[in-house]
Amino acid sequence: MPQTPFIQRLTVYPVKGLRGIDVDQARLTPFGLQDDRRYMLVDATGGFISQRKHPELTQFEVVFGEKHRLEITNERHGSVTVPRHPEATDAARNEVLIWGDQVQAAAVSSEANAFFSDVLGEAVRLVWMPADAERMADPVWAPPGRRVSFADGFPCLVLGAASVDELNTRLVTPVSVRRFRANVVIAGAAPWAEDDWKVLETDDARLELLKPCARCVVIATDQLTGERTREPSATLATYRVRDGKVMVGMNAVAGPVGGVVGVGQSVRVI
Repeated sequence: MPQTPFIQRLTVYPVKGLRGIDVDQARLTPFGLQDDRRYMLVDATGGFISQRKHPELTQFEVVFGEKHRLEITNERHGSVTVPRHPEATDAARNEVLIWGDQVQAAAVSSEANAFFSDVLGEAVRLVWMPADAERMADPVWAPPGRRVSFADGFPCLVLGAASVDELNTRLVTPVSVRRFRANVVIAGAAPWAEDDWKVLETDDARLELLKPCARCVVIATDQLTGERTREPSATLATYRVRDGKVMVGMNAVAGPVGGVVGVGQSVRVI
C-alpha cells in the first residue's frame, strides 16, 4: 500500500552556515521557520560568510540553551552564548550584504565577535536580522511580499527522504541527509517526487514549493568534519542537472504566519 507523505525531520539553522538544530515542531514566521537563519556572520566589509569559502563553519555546534539563549560551541575554542531572540535590544545597526541584498542588521556582542574572529582567523561580526528588516524572497519566483531571513533566497527548503536514499544507492560511500541542509524532510513518497510538488499542507500550515534548489559546493562538505570531496556532487551531475546546475530539493515559502508543523505530521500534496 502506498504511504501517506509525512514530515520525517525538521531542522532550523539559527546561524547561517553553522550546524542546525533538529526540532520536534516549528512555528511559521514572516521569515520562514522560527529561529532559522536570523543570525549571520559577516566579514570586515559587511559581506556574508558561508560554508562555500569557510567549510570550518561546520565545526560550530549550536543548541538551544536555558533562559532563551543560544549556545555556540567549537570543540577547540570553547563556547559563547547569545540571546535566542534579541529583539528587545537597542543595538546599533549596520548595513550588511547577502547575495546583492543590502539589509539593516543589528550588532550582537563584542564577545561573540571576538569568539568567531579567533576561530576563523579573521575579523568577523555576528549580526541579527531584526523583525522590521525588509528582505524579500526572490521576486522572480516568490509571491509578492514574501520575506526571507539570511537564507540564500527562499525561507524554506524541502527535501524528500527517498531522494537521498536513491542517491546513496549510486554512491560508494553514502552521505547523510544533513549534507543538503534542508528545513523540512518528507518521507513516504517516491524518490524525487518533490520535483513535481506545488503545495504541502497540514491542518494549519502550508508550504508553497516554488522552484528546484540549485546546489553548490556545500553539499560536498561533510557537515560533521568539514571535509570536502567530489561526492555527492559528481554523481548528482550525471542525472540531476537542469540549466547547467545540480538540483536537489525544492525552495519554498511558508504560511500562514503562526501555523505549526511537526515531526510525524501527515501532509497533503498538491
